[in-house]
Order: sequence, then C-alpha cells, then structure tokens
Amino acid sequence: MIRFDRAFQEALRFLAAHRSDVAAEPVLVRDLLGRIHIAIDDTASPAPEPWRRPIHNLLGAYSPGPEALFLLRSQLFSADAFFASPDLQEVSGVKVLERVLTGADWTRPFREPPDPANHAPRGVFYGVKGGVGRSTAVGLLAWWLARMGRKVLVLDLDLESPGVSTSLLPSSGLPDAGVVDWFVEERVGQPGHGLLADMVTRSPLADGLSGEIRVVPAMGADTAGFLDKLARVYLDIPTDTGESALAAGTRRLLDALDAAERPDVVLIDSRAGLHDIAAAAITRIADQAFLFAGLSRQTWEAYRILFEAWRVRPALARQIRERLNIVAAMAPEVAGDAWLETVRDRAWDLFRETLYDEAPFGDLESFNFDRTDPQAPHHPLRIDWNRRFLDFDPVTPSGLPALAQVEASYGPFLHRAVTLLQGGAP
Repeated sequence: MIRFDRAFQEALRFLAAHRSDVAAEPVLVRDLLGRIHIAIDDTASPAPEPWRRPIHNLLGAYSPGPEALFLLRSQLFSADAFFASPDLQEVSGVKVLERVLTGADWTRPFREPPDPANHAPRGVFYGVKGGVGRSTAVGLLAWWLARMGRKVLVLDLDLESPGVSTSLLPSSGLPDAGVVDWFVEERVGQPGHGLLADMVTRSPLADGLSGEIRVVPAMGADTAGFLDKLARVYLDIPTDTGESALAAGTRRLLDALDAAERPDVVLIDSRAGLHDIAAAAITRIADQAFLFAGLSRQTWEAYRILFEAWRVRPALARQIRERLNIVAAMAPEVAGDAWLETVRDRAWDLFRETLYDEAPFGDLESFNFDRTDPQAPHHPLRIDWNRRFLDFDPVTPSGLPALAQVEASYGPFLHRAVTLLQGGAP
C-alpha cells in the first residue's frame, strides 16, 4: 500500500530522474486529497506518454489514474495558475505546487520579505503548545517597554482563547470591536480608521509610567456575535499577493494600525499550535519571532515537524530563520543551569539539523552558530518559573509583582527581547 508521504517521494524521484525527457520543466501538483498530477507545458514539448503507466503504478491510491495524470497547458483554463503560481516552490530539485485549503502559509514562499524599516518592530510570541506563559511574557514585556518610555501596541491574535488582552484590560475596559471585527468588515470592503478607533484602547497597566500600552483585543465588548464572526475569519479567499486571505488581512491590519497609532514597538500574541493565523504571524508578520519551549518531548517533536518543512524549502528557510528566537519558558525553581543547558542543546540540535548551513571551520559567512554562542537563535532566552505569576492579573490591585520579582524571573528574557526588537540597551 502506497501512503501519502511515500507517493510524494516516489513522484519526486521519478521527475528528478526523467527531467531530461521534456523540454519545459514539469510541475508536480498535489491536490486537496493528496493525489498527484504532473503539469506539462505541451506547447513547448509533447506530453511524455511513456510516463503515464509507471507513475500511476508508483502512486497507488494517490494516482488520479493514467488518463488524468497530466495537466496540459493547452487544455488548462488558467495555465498561469499552475506554471506561474506564487505558490510554486522547489523540493529536491523539482517544482512543486501544493493545492491546500489551510496551513499553506507555513511553507508558502513570499515575493518580498517585510521591510522592518517601514514599520515599528514587530515581535510575535508563539508556542506549539499552550500553557507555557506566553501571554504573561507579552504583558510583562509591554510593561517593561512602557517603563522605558516606549509606546507599545499589543495585538491579541489568539482568537479562540484570548489571553493577553484580557490580562491587560479590565472586563469593563474592552473597546467596542476587536481583531475578528476587522477580518469580517474587511472582507466586505469596509475597514478604515473609524473601525480602528473602535478596536484600540489604553491599558491601565501603563498608568504612572512614561510610556503607553495600547491594546487591540481579539474580541470587543459586545461578545454576543463573536462566534458567528469567528466562523468567518478563516475563510480563505484567493489573493494576488501569493499568500492566504488571512495573512494578507493580518498584514493590512498591522499596516493600518502602524499608520494610525505610530507605536514604537508592536507585540503580537499568536495562537498556539500549527494554525493558519500562527503561520501568517511567524512567516509574514514577525521581525522577531519568540518560540516558547521547555523540555516536553511533544514540544520539540512539534517544532521539528515545522523546521523540517522549512528545511526542504531552502528559499523560504532563508527568509525565516534569522528572526527565530527560542525562549526557555518556566524554568523549574530547583533546576538551575542544567535545565537551561538541556533546552539549549535540544534547540541547537534542531537548528543545526534543519536550518543552519553546513560550514567549514572558520567560515564566517554561512548561517551557522556554535552550540554555546549566546547570540545564536537557538540560545534560549530564559524565564524562571515563579508561583507569583501563576495568577498574573496586572490590572487588578496588587496584580503586578514587584519589580525585583519581575527582574528575578523575567530579567534575562526582557533584556534580550528589548535588544532584539529595539537594538538599544534595556
């Protein structure tokens, strides 16, 4: 029996071995069910008829049948959707086009990486698993930056389980609208400054500080229709930018907020897991992406799935890897440095096996870092566990821990995150 992964590998091997049989490079197209077609530019050379039966036999249930195997340019209604698609990528030397409904932004190349010079620095906070203190870290970093006199914009993209916005705003202080309202209204062509003004409000966490914290929650004060709106957020509509509608909408939202609010820093709390909105945030939005991890085997296996998908797409990997940063979250009180070193070693193994370049000794140009290099993306930013932060609710009386407690548990993370985002001394 030929299963999903094997069918793809067999097709890749066949095309790589028989590439010289056709004048124009074929495209391996995997459809919504995983069945494999071969797109052929038959205006440049005839379809290679001898391929039909051997490829069909290789693919098993993932063959569309010998007669349906080829997608011929001369017979396609929109040939450029296959031969000039922005989603085309190279895998093992073969052009590949994945036809999927969700999750494409994790592996979809983009035409031009975002230019940090055109907007305030954007930090995305992400974990493949929840419950690692991600939202608490976002809230404390926002407070830390506000203490430094910075205007901070916090965006809650954890739409199904809003966290950071509910901790930074009292329940009576939510604005009228939230992120889901932007997506719903934009889809019918009516975003704008009026809506943005209804989405942003000031967090009292910055009261008495020289800076300011502005918050865009996932949902507004009126929650009655939230589920009805959320059900429409993930509807994918084709775009002309080579990205999902969700990614394009998120990017436009951030651009509009940047123009309206003029923040010094933008902090984005992303949904956990391998979800579309996390894909958009990590690959399309982040100037710096903070990946939360501990010693859980499930966490590292999930990160490996993601990193392996980038490894086989070198062009995309080069666009992403320099902005990744591992965060060693909730280090046990009694673990000491040994725990942190174990996290570091697991991160180093993951990076060097997937995203780091192979480089000879003394090569300073390749993207490659020593295991103990503190500036390396695999070198974890440390956050120590402290029971004082278990019920973190900073907008209530006595909800924010003392500065000394914040420094003791979050100091290394805060100082390094500020440097990465702002390039200045904490």
